[in-house]
Parts: sequence; C-alpha cells; structure tokens
Amino acid sequence: MIITENVDCNFCGEHAHKIVYSEGRLKLVRCNNCGFNYVNPRIKKEELDRHYDEDHAQGTEVARRRLKNAPVWQQVVTDTTQWSQRQWRAHNKWLRSDIGRIMKYKKGGKLLDVGCGDGARLQVAFDNGWDVYGLEVSNAAIEKLKKRFNLTDSESHFKNASIRESGFPYASFDAITYWSVLEHVVDPLENLQEASRLLKKGGILAIRVPNVREEFLRKYQRNLAKFLMPLWMKKLCGMRDLKAIPLKEVFDLSYGTSGVVGGLDLELHVNHFSDNTLTMFLEKSGFKVLENRDGEVSLSLYKMNIKLLAQLLVRSFLQIPYYCSFRRRFNFSQQLFFIARKV
Repeated sequence: MIITENVDCNFCGEHAHKIVYSEGRLKLVRCNNCGFNYVNPRIKKEELDRHYDEDHAQGTEVARRRLKNAPVWQQVVTDTTQWSQRQWRAHNKWLRSDIGRIMKYKKGGKLLDVGCGDGARLQVAFDNGWDVYGLEVSNAAIEKLKKRFNLTDSESHFKNASIRESGFPYASFDAITYWSVLEHVVDPLENLQEASRLLKKGGILAIRVPNVREEFLRKYQRNLAKFLMPLWMKKLCGMRDLKAIPLKEVFDLSYGTSGVVGGLDLELHVNHFSDNTLTMFLEKSGFKVLENRDGEVSLSLYKMNIKLLAQLLVRSFLQIPYYCSFRRRFNFSQQLFFIARKV
C-alpha cells in the first residue's frame, strides 16, 4: 500500500487550496493565496524511494510504471533504450545548447549540477572547461560518476547528498544547474535558497522544469478531443481511452484520469511550476531572472510515424480555443528554461 501525506504550500505556507487535477488518490492543487500548483496529498519521500532500484539503473520510467501499475508498452520520450543514432545526435546537440546558454553569462569556473544523473550534462560542461561537481541520491550513481570523470579529488566533487546536506562552503560556485530536478524535490524553496547561499555573488542558476501551463493544455486538448473527435480519428491518434465525455468535463480537470503513464506524473512530480510561480520562487530566494525561455524537447528525439504526425496535427488544431480563452500572453512551451543571477 502506498503511503501518502498532506502538505501545505511550499512557497507561502498556506493550507487553503483548490483541487485542479486528479489521478486517483493523488491530487494537484492550487494554493488560494499565491497560486502555486503542488501535489497534495503526495507520496511520502520514504515510500517513493523504495520504488527505485539500488543500482540506480531503472530510473523514473520503471518507478512510474510500478507506482501506477502501468504496462511496459507505455513508454515516453525519456526511455532511451531504443534510440537511434539520429536521436542521440539530437540529444547531444540539445545538451550543448543548454550549456551554451549558461556560457553567455559565465564562461567558466566551478559548476554544481544538482541531481546530475549519469553525468551527461556535466560531461558537456567539463568538455567546455568547467570544474564540475555533482549531487545524486545514489551511491551507485556516484561511483559511476567518479569512474566517468576520473578526477584526482573525485570524493569532493561527487556526493550522495541533497544540496542542503552537501557540506559545500558558502559562495563555492560560479554556476548551479537543476536539469529536470526541481519538480521532484519536496522543498523547492529551501533548495533555491541553499543554491543562493552556495553561489558567489553574480553567480548563475539554470533551471529546466516542466511547464504546468502546457501540462494543463495537454489535458484540455485530450478532453476536447474525447468530446469532439469521431471514433476513427481517436484510433488514428492512438488514443486508448475512447469513451466520450460530457461538455462539463472538458475544462474541468478535477474529474481525473485513469492514472496511467501520460498523465501529469503526480507520483514523481510534486511541484508544478508556471513561468509566474517559478519567478516568485527565484525572487524570494535572492535571484534576478535573466532569461525565461521555452525548453522544448526537440522533435528529432521522437520516432516520427503516422500516429505521431496525427497527434501533432490534432494538438495544433486544439490549441486554438485554449489560446483564445486568455487575454494575457502566457508561456505554453513544453518545458521552462530559466537563467537567473544571484543578486
């Protein structure tokens, strides 16, 4: 049995909230005070950790399937086991682009990657002359990092610890990065405040996170498709939930889903940022936002086929009423890419 816990808003501490999306017992709520979206109740961290294997080899995809009891065929783009050489080239170009954005503001120095995984992004930074450091919550991952970089003082460069427990001294780094990590941590505000403490004055912070506006757009699109599309078109687009829904459910995500892969990953992503709320977190932590850009995943990472082309076509068509429903201009990119400077 999965153990959950109730929490308050991490940004302002407010308890009052509104449920905006549901995946079974897990709910995505919006704080009534500041508007931050977070999972409440959420899976307890100790419970979640048990769904990752000791060798850090299975990763989030297997953990996601275990938690949602989802079948193996439900893969997403992060499953790299079947990637072609073309996809790997596109992926490596994407990584180089991210480091290039940072180097517009800092040409080099000491860089800390929080949640560095297998070190692929650290490798790009290292190849560009950075003195690299990494944090990952897995002994096996840390040992692989030490072998990959083979530094003489690797014990001090790579640690199995959170940023709060890392033990690095004040103002140690010229740059700190969070690549698809901040949505997973149980206390994002504490993470950003600690990052501010560890950065030198004028140091650079780079963050990539999923965009909750796009996540909602994706769910609205799916609901609208289920309401409007004929059965043959649903099958063409690869939709497995072919049941029609009433109009009142199209723009009300609190009715929820079946909780399979392809939802909002509430079991793993406990924080859901928009461009507005991530800016709030950064400013409260002592940063000035320099860039708020899209972080789209390259289409080159996908295997193009008729089903994907149909999905992209329908997605583009269904964006029209969603965009027209707002007077303000919002960032609807799949991911947010922020660069901020410590002030």
